Amino acid sequence: IPHIYNRNRDKNTFFFVNEEWRVIHSGSTVRGAMIPEAMRNGDFSGSTTFGDKGNQLVFDDAANNFLAGKNCLTGPTTLNTACFDPNAVAILKHYWPLPNNPAGGFNNYINPGVDVIDQRNDAYRIDQYFGQKLVLMGRFMYEEVKDSPPNLAWGPNPAPTTRQSIYTTGRTPWCGSLLTSARAW
Repeated sequence: IPHIYNRNRDKNTFFFVNEEWRVIHSGSTVRGAMIPEAMRNGDFSGSTTFGDKGNQLVFDDAANNFLAGKNCLTGPTTLNTACFDPNAVAILKHYWPLPNNPAGGFNNYINPGVDVIDQRNDAYRIDQYFGQKLVLMGRFMYEEVKDSPPNLAWGPNPAPTTRQSIYTTGRTPWCGSLLTSARAW
């Protein structure tokens, strides 16, 4: 405030406030393959990997020894669902949806999601000069980034993903004439 607060130029205050917001929402349609209901129930007769070559499900020697007497292979293209690990089945049901585009053939799933990146960055600074050699400085910085891709964009999985938020903070300890800072990526 000119002529009121900072009359003596040896004792003045400097302050700065900065806030930035970035909002990016972009549409993204991803196609891919999800495990159909028949396969989740142990029926692999409709698998495109079998084709017309007469392929069938087989166990190697280790699997035969491990599963001996359990009747897990009930036919050339069927598995007994009692042999499925219940934890694996629960994870499959939770993270991988059923196909929603049966006309798409192998790429039987469409994820018409929105890639959301919301970022907020705050920076505050205040310097109080008490004379030529004495200055009190304060800084505060905060950044929050919400990155919500509709699918695992770095891999071939079109299934919806869990969301993530990234927070960065820094601290400056009191230390004579040394000013330090920290960053996190």
